[in-house]
Amino acid sequence: MQKATGSRAIRLPARASLWYVISAGVQRGIAFFGTPIFTRLLTPQEYGLYPLYNTWLSIATVLATLEIGGSIAMRGLQRFSDRRDDYLTASLGLIALPFSVLVIVALLLGERITEITGLTAPLLIIMGIQILCNTVNSLYLQRLKYDYKYRQVVLVNGVLSLLTPLLSLLLIELTGLRGEGRIVAMASVTAVVAIPQFIGTVRRGGSFFSREIWGYLLRVSIPLLPHFAAVSLIIRI
Repeated sequence: MQKATGSRAIRLPARASLWYVISAGVQRGIAFFGTPIFTRLLTPQEYGLYPLYNTWLSIATVLATLEIGGSIAMRGLQRFSDRRDDYLTASLGLIALPFSVLVIVALLLGERITEITGLTAPLLIIMGIQILCNTVNSLYLQRLKYDYKYRQVVLVNGVLSLLTPLLSLLLIELTGLRGEGRIVAMASVTAVVAIPQFIGTVRRGGSFFSREIWGYLLRVSIPLLPHFAAVSLIIRI
């Protein structure tokens, strides 16, 4: 029995890694085949709005969430392995602080922020919503990966990667949205997936505030903030 258990313990991570590689390949394949479709449907200016939005989304996510929903999440799940639900809920509570600060700064800058980013006010509002939804999804996926629930990880990633371009095409063809259609589609699909995850996390978890968990997250994330910001810029350049 011990030998079978040990063998299964070895096979499970290997199987999960294989499925993650397959999932990533499928996602890249969908993006690859979708690119020529959108370049034909949109003008260069309309098409360029999507990567511009994603660039600012990546930068704003680091500042608004301290990367708590990213690579730091797995470290926290390992540290608080016996309180995983509490850890996820407290992470969401902490993220509300830097996110609120970023929103206040954006409001104070007013029209200046639209000049700096090249994005309209509605797109900036959509970006704020998507940052929160992306963080919820990221924390949820990190929890699934920690528990080796690779089938659910592949399912969530598949839904996000498949429905986003399909909805984008519908919005471009059926509405007046052009370059904005891809952004609205991405944010909408992300929100639909994130809402039930958020509700489930809050129901299973404890308080949004935990001095122990918040203290750990701040000690880990703040020193690494310049690194995360630099990586975000390098990837998007």
